[in-house]
Amino acid sequence: MVGTQDLARDLVAADALCNISMVRVTADQRYKPGHLAPYGVYAVFAEEGTPEAEFLGLVTEQDIAAYPQRIFADLLRLNPPSGRVPADMPLALLGQSMEAREWRTVPVMDAHGTLLGVVTRASWLAALLARQQWLLEETRKLNEQIELDRQHKETWAVRLQNLHDAARTLLRLLSHTTIERDLLQGGIEALVKVIQARYGAIGILDSEGNLSQFVYTGLSAEEAAQIHEFPKGRGLLGVVIQQDVALRLENIHADARSAGFPANHPPMTSLLAVPVSHMGRVYGRIYLSDKPDGEPFSAEDELLTRSFANSLSLVLDNARRLEEVQLARHRLDLIAHFDALTGLPNRALLMERLDQALGVAQRNGTALSVLMLDLDNFKRINDARGHEQGDQLLNKVAERLRYTLGDDDLLARLGGDEFAILCAGRGHEATARLAQNVLASFKTPFDILNDQFFLSVSIGVACYPADSDSAAGLIRKADTAMYQAKDSGKNSARFFTADMDQAVQMRTRLEAQLRRALDQNEFRVYFQPQVDLRTHRIVGAEALIRWVREDGSMCPPSEFIPVAEETGLITPIGEWVLRQACTEAARWQRLSATPVSLAVNLSAYQFRHQDLSRLVQEILRETGLPAQMLELEITESLLVQDDISVGTTMQDLRHLGVHFTVDDFGTGYSSLSYIRRFPVETIKIDQSFIRYCVQDHSAATLVEAILAMASSLNLRVVAEGVETIEQRELLRSLRCGYAQGYYFGRPMPAEDFAALPALAMGVA
Repeated sequence: MVGTQDLARDLVAADALCNISMVRVTADQRYKPGHLAPYGVYAVFAEEGTPEAEFLGLVTEQDIAAYPQRIFADLLRLNPPSGRVPADMPLALLGQSMEAREWRTVPVMDAHGTLLGVVTRASWLAALLARQQWLLEETRKLNEQIELDRQHKETWAVRLQNLHDAARTLLRLLSHTTIERDLLQGGIEALVKVIQARYGAIGILDSEGNLSQFVYTGLSAEEAAQIHEFPKGRGLLGVVIQQDVALRLENIHADARSAGFPANHPPMTSLLAVPVSHMGRVYGRIYLSDKPDGEPFSAEDELLTRSFANSLSLVLDNARRLEEVQLARHRLDLIAHFDALTGLPNRALLMERLDQALGVAQRNGTALSVLMLDLDNFKRINDARGHEQGDQLLNKVAERLRYTLGDDDLLARLGGDEFAILCAGRGHEATARLAQNVLASFKTPFDILNDQFFLSVSIGVACYPADSDSAAGLIRKADTAMYQAKDSGKNSARFFTADMDQAVQMRTRLEAQLRRALDQNEFRVYFQPQVDLRTHRIVGAEALIRWVREDGSMCPPSEFIPVAEETGLITPIGEWVLRQACTEAARWQRLSATPVSLAVNLSAYQFRHQDLSRLVQEILRETGLPAQMLELEITESLLVQDDISVGTTMQDLRHLGVHFTVDDFGTGYSSLSYIRRFPVETIKIDQSFIRYCVQDHSAATLVEAILAMASSLNLRVVAEGVETIEQRELLRSLRCGYAQGYYFGRPMPAEDFAALPALAMGVA
């Protein structure tokens, strides 16, 4: 049962105003019979004729009956009026106040204090009754709507169940067939049956937006064959595809876009078209046409079709994603097992095949071999010509190696310029013939962009069962043999032998000792004087690294420098040498009146793997050595590579004032044409020419020719390895300007060099 509080909810005093007559009077007036309608009231105001007059209270017939001759002001004093209430006072609260104070009538005021009317107990009850009648009517209407909705939902549930059955059928089809057309055909037949359309069709797009599948029902094969275009523009069905929106039309002929409908389509009136899409990806569209009863498609039909399209899109999305996953797996397999550049098997696939081949060889008692190949001078070409031509060259190498191998041999690229060959079933002699064939194949140059490139290859071979019975062991030992081939002059093949392992172990130990030596400061910088042959004065010093081991023994640079370059340790070692040498040279400049230049050797590795310009500037700034007192010695092989970055670095340093010297000139490419393109000011004649220049006339002639060429190019010349007075005198007679060697002084610690007299060095 509804209580008073519930009925009065949301009702206010203004909603309960009664419709009795109310006469406006002033306080000084008296009652006049006949002025008031039955059950009316007098509204007493302070003044007459002004709407803003102050309202004083209400006077009823009962008040007048007691004192009919009194003015209204007296009546108000004799019968004090009830309190007034605001118009927005909750009706429930007003009822409580009227009952508590025994008010029969209550004036209701608006927000400005203007009298709106009167609430009586009768009008208060009437407002509640009116609300009760309204609630009863609304309840009746709601019950009717609920019943209609229930009936509608029962019908909807039946149709939805039919649609779900169709969707389950579609999913069952998916589990039994991978043929997309069968899925679509079963789907459109089920949908047309549920919606009760005359005919329908599903069109599916490929990745290019073209029609890849078209299935239909209710159309004859001849009618379907006439629909040769799939609408994807601005026509009716094109809008569905392009904008991913549904379209429901009672009469398609009333829509201007019907002109874009497929030519020769059977006639139809109503249309329902829904996109088949998932997460923004449109796979195609469903369209249905003409219900048998002629009724247009309803919003429910559209909702059912959308629901079916969602199920279909999930099925298609799942199928497409499965295809993508399979394709991705295939691509990942290619990435995991094949080299991206050459398409050859990579290290991972080589190891898999090698393990398999070893299993076969162990079961059958057969032999197999592994060949490791390293291109000897590829890095120089790659640095000089760029990675694009380098990649082309690697592809050419791979192609040539393929033609050299047999059908059962496996060629793999391990990375960089390293390749490997797995030869199953080949013994020692057959493998040796193959290695020689590979070497011979590199005698022909490689043609790339009208240029010819000459390459050689170093090959290391390891055999099963002689060298190892594991894949990793064979690879490691073939690698060891390959490095032996490189150390032996390159362009050759070496089979693994037991003594090679010892050499590798020694090399590994030396690398570890080098790292420890760097950490424990075991390196020393020695200095060898450079002398002006005309004045016999010391004009410079070459900084030379020495390694004093923990036990006090000296390790020759010829032993550890190659290992430092291979491992990259030459970078921190070279930086340490440069900083130490510049520190000592700066001290000489402060203590000696005669300027003494400093020559420091740099490796090609430092040029390519270090910001050399920044490093030299930083060290010069730290040590205070003037840039013009520093000479950096580089090898001729670095210049012959014609590397743009090398030239840029040299130019940057030359602008600072740093000088450049070509070390061991004449032992490499012996071409002054390279030197002219770089800011080189000095060349050093290799000691192999100086050693025999006195006894061997041809050696002296070569030295003389180098001096003549250098003079024509304004190059300063330093002769290395001068050990006798005869050599010194010959060089002076040939007008060689400067020399260094044991005759003038052996390499010595910095403190010993600083103690040398600044003048008259080496005078006979």
